[in-house]
Amino acid sequence: MSVGGVAPPTVESAAGGLGVPPVYAALGLLAIAAALYFPELRELAVRWNEGEGESHGWLVAALVPVLVWLQRDRLQPGGGRRGLAVLGLLVATIGYVVARAASIDVVAWAAIPVAVFFALWIAFGAHGARALAFPIGYFLFAVPLWGLLTPVFQWATVQVSTLLLALLGV
Repeated sequence: MSVGGVAPPTVESAAGGLGVPPVYAALGLLAIAAALYFPELRELAVRWNEGEGESHGWLVAALVPVLVWLQRDRLQPGGGRRGLAVLGLLVATIGYVVARAASIDVVAWAAIPVAVFFALWIAFGAHGARALAFPIGYFLFAVPLWGLLTPVFQWATVQVSTLLLALLGV
């Protein structure tokens, strides 16, 4: 279907034209990632349902496809070197596997959007990856990363409390 006599760009495969608009290809890759990481996403869903202060994860997860859709005009199939993206995907995947083997849920969850970003970079090139960086990174707000920072926050609390008690002469 053309708009104003100009056909929208489509994603081409090595074996021939797929004829798929880039935004649908991006949403399709997100769906594939959701299927591949289904057990992790199920664990996150349980946390979003049961954890105090974590129910926002549902809203964040629902907004990611909307944010991808809003970037649809910036998605253009393009060439370019993708070696760095392949390396990034490999590192993110290894990080995910190691975190899962070590039962470090938060790191495994955080590796998912990183892997998805590099997969999109492979599919759309660096320009398309930059266009989708915010929507994919936004998903990190749904991941309970604050648990990693608890020791730092506890240390900071002790330091501030000690300083305030000394200043107040208590």
